[in-house]
Amino acid sequence: MSEDENPGFTDFAVDWYADLGLQEQWVVDEGPEDWPRVTSLDEVAALPTIDGSGEVTDVRIEDERISFSTTAIGVPHLIKISYFPNWSATGADGPYYAAPSFLMVVPTEGDVVLEFANTWVEWAGVAMTLVAVGGLVGVWVVRRRAED
Repeated sequence: MSEDENPGFTDFAVDWYADLGLQEQWVVDEGPEDWPRVTSLDEVAALPTIDGSGEVTDVRIEDERISFSTTAIGVPHLIKISYFPNWSATGADGPYYAAPSFLMVVPTEGDVVLEFANTWVEWAGVAMTLVAVGGLVGVWVVRRRAED
């Protein structure tokens, strides 16, 4: 969710980030229905920390793809890559927007893949831009020939 859609989360995340005592409890915008919902930093402090006993292996980070294997299925995994809505996950629920601006997924399988891809709206924008540039070049060529 963007700051425009939920400005309260951004403000809350900044307050959380400033409190070094809360580094073990992560704040996530939305998330699964069974995750606790908090409205104050005191509520965050009362939450248990995430079980970190699982093992993550085979981590591969590429330009628009992240993949890894995990033994901690069902346990939230924080991925310290900037969140953007174009990320999608295979083998996990999410990705969710985690403060300060990371990705969080909950693996449903041992192998997780996150991919970043443009939406059809973005591709349509690229196509319209190319058509407009082509049109401008065409107009320029026609005018140039008319001057000669």
